[in-house]
Amino acid sequence: MQLLVCSLLLLIPLQLPAADPLDTVRAEIDSARKELVAIEASPGLALGAPLSATPEQLQQRRFILRETVRAYEQLLQNRTRIESLGKQVEAARKQSNAWQGHDGPPPYSVLFHDRLVEEAEAAGQKLKAINAQVATLEVIQESLGSKLKETAAAIRAAESSAQNEDVAGKWALVLLRLRSRGEEAVLGATTSSMEVARLEAALAEIGLSLAERKVASAGSDLIFTEADFGKVREALKTQSQALVAGKTILPIPGRLPATRTDKTSPPAVEDSAYADNSLTDAMRYTAAILEMKRVLWDLRYRLYNQRSPALLAEAIAQHRQMTDKLNVLLPFLDDQLEAANRQTMQLEAGAKNASDPDQARQQHQQLQAANQLQHYLRQLDAYAESTKFQLARLGAELKVSESALGLTERLLVAAAKAGKAARHVWSFEVFSAEDTIEVDGRKITGVTSITVGKITRATFLFLAGVLFTYWIGRAMERLAVWRFGYNQARARILRKWLFALGLVALVVIVLLWVNIPLTVFAFLGGAIAIGLGFGMQNLLKNLISGLMLLFEQPFKPGDLVQVGDSKGRITEIGIRSSSLRDENGIETLIPNSVFIEDKVTNWMYSNPKVRFCIRLGVAYGTPARELKDLLENCVQRHGLVLDTPPPEVLFQDFGADALLFAIYYWVEMVPKTRGEQIASDLRFMIEKDLAERRIVISFPQRDVHLDAAAPLRVELVKNRDA
Repeated sequence: MQLLVCSLLLLIPLQLPAADPLDTVRAEIDSARKELVAIEASPGLALGAPLSATPEQLQQRRFILRETVRAYEQLLQNRTRIESLGKQVEAARKQSNAWQGHDGPPPYSVLFHDRLVEEAEAAGQKLKAINAQVATLEVIQESLGSKLKETAAAIRAAESSAQNEDVAGKWALVLLRLRSRGEEAVLGATTSSMEVARLEAALAEIGLSLAERKVASAGSDLIFTEADFGKVREALKTQSQALVAGKTILPIPGRLPATRTDKTSPPAVEDSAYADNSLTDAMRYTAAILEMKRVLWDLRYRLYNQRSPALLAEAIAQHRQMTDKLNVLLPFLDDQLEAANRQTMQLEAGAKNASDPDQARQQHQQLQAANQLQHYLRQLDAYAESTKFQLARLGAELKVSESALGLTERLLVAAAKAGKAARHVWSFEVFSAEDTIEVDGRKITGVTSITVGKITRATFLFLAGVLFTYWIGRAMERLAVWRFGYNQARARILRKWLFALGLVALVVIVLLWVNIPLTVFAFLGGAIAIGLGFGMQNLLKNLISGLMLLFEQPFKPGDLVQVGDSKGRITEIGIRSSSLRDENGIETLIPNSVFIEDKVTNWMYSNPKVRFCIRLGVAYGTPARELKDLLENCVQRHGLVLDTPPPEVLFQDFGADALLFAIYYWVEMVPKTRGEQIASDLRFMIEKDLAERRIVISFPQRDVHLDAAAPLRVELVKNRDA
C-alpha cells in the first residue's frame, strides 16, 4: 500500500504544450523539488522503495529527480528569456527599418569605415556561432525524442506484462515512469533552449543586416587624411609602449626545488610556463607584429593619397608576404597561450595542495608570474588578430584598386609585379659557401651567397662560351688543314681535345667572373676521391689513352685494324673511345685503353699494300707452264691488283690428288676496297678460263660426303717485309 501511494505521489506526468503559462511550470518545479527533498531526507534514500531495491536503483532515482528539477528550472528561465527576446527582436527590427543613413555626406573616413566593417564581421561571427548552437540542439532534441519513445514503449510493455502485479514488477514500472518524466522534462527544456537560440539568431541576423547596410552606405569613396593618419600613429605608439612595458615587467623567477619535505603533498611543477623557453619566444614576435601593423597603415595611407601602378604592385607583394608571416604567427601564439593556460592550472593545483610554507610561497610567486605572462600573451594575440583585420582591409582595398584601373594601368601593374617577382627570384639564395681571402697577410673567412642570379649568369656565360669555343675549334681545324697541311682526321681529333680543354678553362673563368668561389666545390673532393677509386678510374684511363693515341697515332680514321675479335675500319677517334666499322656496316665503340693495352693489327700502318693468296689444285696431267701463264694472265686482268709488286704464281707441291699452285697478288687497301671481293672476282675469272681450256680442278679420290668443302681456298697474308 505504501509503495502504491509513493508511486502516485512521485509520478505525475508532465504534458506541457509549447505555450504553457509560467505558473504551471513553477508548480511542476515545486512538486519535483518536494519529492526530491522527501527522498533525500529518508534513510538510505529508500522512501517508498521496496526492500528488494538495490542501492544503484535508489541512486538512479535521485539522479533522475535532480535532472528533472534542473530541466524545469531551465524551462522556466527559457520561458522568461523567450518573452524578453521576442520584444528585443521586434525593437531591433523597428530600429533597422528606421535607419536611413549615416550622419553627414560622403566621403567618409577610412577609420569610420573600418569600425563599421569590424562591427559587421563581429555580427557575422555571432550569427555563425548561434546557428551552430541551433544545429547542435536539433541533434540533441532528435536524440531525446527517440529515447522518450523507447521509454514509452518499455512502459507499455511493462504495464501489459503479468509481472507488474508483484513488488519487483511494480518497482521497475515506477522507475520507468520516473525516467519518462525526466526525459520529457529535459526534452521540454531543450526545445525551449532551441527556441531561445533561434530568437537570438534572428536578433543577430537583424544586427548583421543593419551592419552590412551601414558598410554599403559608407561606400567605397573613402578618404584617409593626414589627421586620421596622425591618430593612427599615436594609437600605434601607445599600443607599442603598452606591449613593451608588459614585456619588461614580466618576472622570471627561478625553478622550483625538485625535492619535497612532505611526502603527502603533490610533486612540484619544475617547468613552469614562464620558465619555458618555448613560451618566452612569443615575446620575440612583438617587434615583428608592431612593424607589420605600422607597414600596413603606411601602405593604406599611401594608396589613398598617392596611388600608382608601382605602389600598387609593391603593396600586393607586401600583402602576400605579411599574410604568409601572420599565418605562421597566429597558430604559434594560440599554441603558446594554450600551454600557458595549462601551466597556470597546474600551478594553481600545486599552490592549493602545497603543505610546505616555502614551497607554497614559491608556487604563488610562480603562479603570479604565469598569470602575468598569460595576460601578456592574450594582449599579443589580440594585437595579432587586429593586425589580421588590417591585413584583410588592405587586401579588400587592393582588389578595389585593381578593378578600378584601366588597361594601360593594369599592364603597368602586371609589369611591376613581374619585375618585383623576377628580382625576388633573381636574388633568391640557393645556398651559401665560405670564402677565404688574404688581406695584409691575414686570412679572412666570409660567407658568399650563391643566388639564382649568379647561377643564371654563370649558365648563360657558359653556354655563350661553349659556342665561342666550338667556333674557335672549327676555325683552328680549318687553319691546321689549309695552312699547316694537317691531315683532316688528325685535325678533327685535335679540335675535339682543344674543345674539351677549353670547356674546363671556361668553367673556371665563368665561376670567377660571376663571383662564385671555387671553394663551393670543395665538398666534392671526397666524392671525387671515392669516384677515382671506383668508376672514375676507367674514365681517366680512357682519357689518358686518348691523349696517347693522339700523339702516337698508331692508326688514323680510315685505317683497317683488328683488335681482339673486332676487325674493321676506324671511323672516329674520340676523347674517351673510338669507333670501328666492320664489313657489315656495324660500328663498335671501343674504349681507347683497349688500343693501348691489347694487341692491335693495323693493315695500313706504314704501307696500305696487302698481299693476298689463292690456292688451287688441278688434276695430274695438266701442263704446269701453261697453267702458270693462264693464272698470271687472269690476275693481271683485274684492275685492283697492283702491278708492282707483280703477282706471282708458284707451283707449291705434288699433292696426293692434285698439282698444288699458289697465286700471290698485292692490293692497295684504300677505303671502299674489300679484299674478299677481289678474291671472289679472281676465282670467277680462273674458273671460267679453266673451263674454256678443259682443265679439271682436282678433288680428293674419296667419298664426297666426307669432304664436301671446295678445294679452292683464299689465304690472306700480311707481308710487312715486302
